Amino acid sequence: MTAAAPKCLSAGAFVHRAKLYVGQMLGPLTHQSLPLVSNFRGTSSIAFLFCKAEIVDAGSLTLWAPKYVAHLNPADGALRQIQAVTPEGLGLKVKPDEPIGGYLTPGARMGEQFLTRLGQFYEAFDVVVPAYLERKSAQEPEVKAAIGKLLETWPHLAEKPLLPCYRELASSFVNWTKLPV
Repeated sequence: MTAAAPKCLSAGAFVHRAKLYVGQMLGPLTHQSLPLVSNFRGTSSIAFLFCKAEIVDAGSLTLWAPKYVAHLNPADGALRQIQAVTPEGLGLKVKPDEPIGGYLTPGARMGEQFLTRLGQFYEAFDVVVPAYLERKSAQEPEVKAAIGKLLETWPHLAEKPLLPCYRELASSFVNWTKLPV
């Protein structure tokens, strides 16, 4: 008899829960990152970075170093902890009060091409994360195809200034999927 596969919520459910339980407390000038799998206190969590964000120059959302990481339980989305972080702890070599770079404005992220890619990223995430948590091979056909979709959409979605943070926060998951960070 085989053990039941661990239950895992969908990417959309994680995004919603992170906004609901963390994002709204941090206020409207806060950017919520893409979800990734992180190791938190010896167990896997779905992690989101939260950083100050402001439109300083027209056409670009200026990001500051993340101040918080939210860790959610993969099985039920429960908030495990809102963790205060430093730039150095996330692999950034900047002062906490300095901008780290630009990203797409909320308006630019409402275009059909961006939204389509984001939806495809979430669909692939919903296949890849349970496989990762179950320690399946990345070479299984369904998993390999979903990782391929993550790799295809990631460069169009990921916030370039946050790439070192993703690498630091989710190194095992990043290495397993070969996400370019």
